[in-house]
Amino acid sequence: MPGPSVLTAAERAASDLALGRLAGYWPGYWIGCDVPRTMADVRSRFESAAQAWKLRKIEPLGGGGVALVCAATQAGRPVIVKVNPRVPGGEGLRAEGRALRFWQSTGAVAHVLDLRDDEYTLLLARIRPGDRLEDARLPVEQMLTELGRLAAALHATPPPPESFPPLARSNTARHWRWALAGDPLEGELDRRLSDGGTEALLHGDLHGRNALRDGDTWKIIDPHALLGDRHAEIQPLLEASLALPASSRDDAELVGGWVRTYAHAAGMQARRAAAWTRVIARARALGSASRAHQSPEDAAWASGLHRLAEGLGTLA
Repeated sequence: MPGPSVLTAAERAASDLALGRLAGYWPGYWIGCDVPRTMADVRSRFESAAQAWKLRKIEPLGGGGVALVCAATQAGRPVIVKVNPRVPGGEGLRAEGRALRFWQSTGAVAHVLDLRDDEYTLLLARIRPGDRLEDARLPVEQMLTELGRLAAALHATPPPPESFPPLARSNTARHWRWALAGDPLEGELDRRLSDGGTEALLHGDLHGRNALRDGDTWKIIDPHALLGDRHAEIQPLLEASLALPASSRDDAELVGGWVRTYAHAAGMQARRAAAWTRVIARARALGSASRAHQSPEDAAWASGLHRLAEGLGTLA
């Protein structure tokens, strides 16, 4: 029999409020998601984890749209508890904790203290001071260099175990294929996915919001953890498209320089990185444009991705 909850009434109310916000996102990620059932499961696992790990001073953290993430203390040390939802189609979420453990020896990722619930619930050491790389407001080339170095650290590890899901058979790849149906780059995507292999464990969402300052270094959080070609680790270049100037006259020269900067720091071949960037940028742009209600921010993002893909036509 479980003992009484360690959550105070205020902590329970705050976590329920955070959970309600997250529930609004889930149907957009997983069609047919049973929201009430998923909410109840996350709430139950969160309270069980808080009790088992003897957490105190629990405070939900903002941002994100998938997992319930809370700061807390355990025996006086600052920690993070992260409860991923268990939903059909979201099985890849359980790879996050294993990926962080696989990369632990690199010193470039958040430290995993414990896992529960078939690895869907994580206890992490809290990163301090924890400010985001994105908030450092670095020039684009410097941001790409920092993220490229982090990518290189992750990909320098031994071959990852085949138990991780492959990019080629992931929901992400299926969405790219759907978005590119009938597009001239459809065949290029198929070739890249077929030839990419499973040489590296990819973070899959490596950008300045997922790199936090830990003293005088950066630590990575929130991997998607898919096996694939290391040259497919190009989210930093997709994010860089937001920095494209209003004029598109010199796009090819500008984005070509970005790719070379990132590829050099990441230990990648620039042309292969450019080819992956071009095809994924087009897929992401077309996928964004297909939404029934596209916000001005989404429209600007899609426009930048189209320009990135076009600008890389010669380099790729």
